[in-house]
Amino acid sequence: MSSVYGGLGAGKPAFGPVLFEAEGEGITEHFMSDCLRQLFAKWQDYRAGEALPHEDRIDPLDFFRWLPNTMLVDVEERDGLLRFLVRLNGETHVSIAGQNMVGQRFDEIPSVAKDEGMVISVFQQAARSRQPHYWRRKFINPAMRWNSYERCLLPFVDDAGAVSTLLAVAQVLLTEK
Repeated sequence: MSSVYGGLGAGKPAFGPVLFEAEGEGITEHFMSDCLRQLFAKWQDYRAGEALPHEDRIDPLDFFRWLPNTMLVDVEERDGLLRFLVRLNGETHVSIAGQNMVGQRFDEIPSVAKDEGMVISVFQQAARSRQPHYWRRKFINPAMRWNSYERCLLPFVDDAGAVSTLLAVAQVLLTEK
């Protein structure tokens, strides 16, 4: 069952307003692109009957054709605070964020900081809830205001069972819905 959030798109964040947001196993009914459907199915295969897949199961060769649509983010916890380090940043994410963020932490990236905490809070929520997260959002490229994109966060765990990696899958949409 997925839960839908309201009001998170209020205001005008740098990335553009959130058009739709959901969390949980039922998010697939909201996917508009095959890319998200196929990578969600791959994530479910990685689970192999477990609640969440282990981070060791991530093999970029398994989703090579979707590498431009993927971003791998390491989840770091220190003193109860979560921080996010970008390990892999595909071209779709570069286009959405306006920069390549590999090797940077979210709280150190100006475009993420200008987003009024929305990106960071959604990644925190996905890591803490241990649930897949989905949103559809306006595209930030000023030359392409009519576009939007959809993005899904998929959690992976370490040996201790803590969420250690989030796989973000994004697809630019040519129509707003």
